[in-house]
Amino acid sequence: MKIFLLKPSVEIPAVNLKIGRIKDILNQSGHVVVEQCLSKNLFSQIMAEKPDVVFNLASTFEWENTGYIPAILEIAAVPYTGSGFLTLSLSRNPTKLLPLLEKSGVRLPPYRIVPASRGLSSPGLQYPLDLCRDGYEEKIYLADQLSLKNTFEKLPQGEELVLREHLHEKAQSVFMLGSQVFSLSTDPSLLSPALTAYRLLEARGLMRLDFTLGEEPLLVNINASPDPLDGAFLKAAASAAWDEQKIIRTLIEHAGRD
Repeated sequence: MKIFLLKPSVEIPAVNLKIGRIKDILNQSGHVVVEQCLSKNLFSQIMAEKPDVVFNLASTFEWENTGYIPAILEIAAVPYTGSGFLTLSLSRNPTKLLPLLEKSGVRLPPYRIVPASRGLSSPGLQYPLDLCRDGYEEKIYLADQLSLKNTFEKLPQGEELVLREHLHEKAQSVFMLGSQVFSLSTDPSLLSPALTAYRLLEARGLMRLDFTLGEEPLLVNINASPDPLDGAFLKAAASAAWDEQKIIRTLIEHAGRD
């Protein structure tokens, strides 16, 4: 097959090494690989190359403005690895994601959706807090009420935000690849919420879900386009006798369109 290897627009040495490894695996599997960095000409490049599959690593290794990539690939009518536009959009917009997960029975840390306002006196949550914004990867840590006040003064007034209690427990990752579950944790209580979230978001390919393990597992993070050569994932996959070659081959097999 002809594989269009879509890379992030900015080159980072550590990322380049992983992309090079993925390219080597694809070549060893007999595929013809065409490398291309993400640009505004993506659609025309896809139409010119006419690949069998787009291996989307741009949405994995670059956050800003990469959630729309599946929409372009849908218009180009080409199968691609990873989840579609709906899944990426929901996973990157916590004001929409968290209520959806909560209504589906997935347990979450206490949170509130509030508008950014200089007049907010108390969020009704216990500090410290994490502030999550739609479309932003990084969370803002708020130690106390003064931190909240100072941060809100810098944000666009009225913007909907998520304030969530910050949990100190170490997170345990669960990786989903289709119906296959990979985790170094032996806690069976993680399986049900992981499957629920994966299916709810209509995910395809690889997804990482992070849980804290207290009295009950709480879902604290979802990455709908994780690194397929992430060290924690490779360790979990190895425990199920999966190597890098099988992972990349399976991602290609799961490539599709919404």
